[in-house]
Amino acid sequence: MWNGIFLPGEIVPDALLAGLHRRYRLLALSNTNAIHFAAVRRQYPILKHFDDCVLSFEVGAAKPDPRIYKVALDRAGCLPGECFFTDDVPSYVEAAQRLGMDAVRFESVPQLERDLAARGIEWR
Repeated sequence: MWNGIFLPGEIVPDALLAGLHRRYRLLALSNTNAIHFAAVRRQYPILKHFDDCVLSFEVGAAKPDPRIYKVALDRAGCLPGECFFTDDVPSYVEAAQRLGMDAVRFESVPQLERDLAARGIEWR
C-alpha cells in the first residue's frame, strides 16, 4: 500500500530515454524516501538510462528548494543554462527556471518531444 502512489507503467517511453542517454548525461531529480525509491528501482527499469539520481532523502532538500537543484547541477557537471529540466509540477519547473535552467512542464510525451526538438535535443 505504501508504494501504491506509483503508476503501473512508465510515462516516458524507454526508447526516448535510451536515445537521450546515448547522447547526453541524464539525471533523475526526485522528492522521495528510501523505501519508495527501492520500489521505484524495481518497478521502473527505465532508471538504467540515468547516470545519477539526486534524491531528496539523500540530499536533505526537496524540490522546489534551490539546494537540490544545485546538487543536481554539480553532479551533472554543467552550468544551469546548459541543462534541460522537465517536471509535471509547475512550482518545480519555476524553481529550475529561477536558477537559470531551461525548464518546461511535462504534460505529455508528444509535448516533451516537441520541446526537445525545438531545442535541437536529439534522441532518435
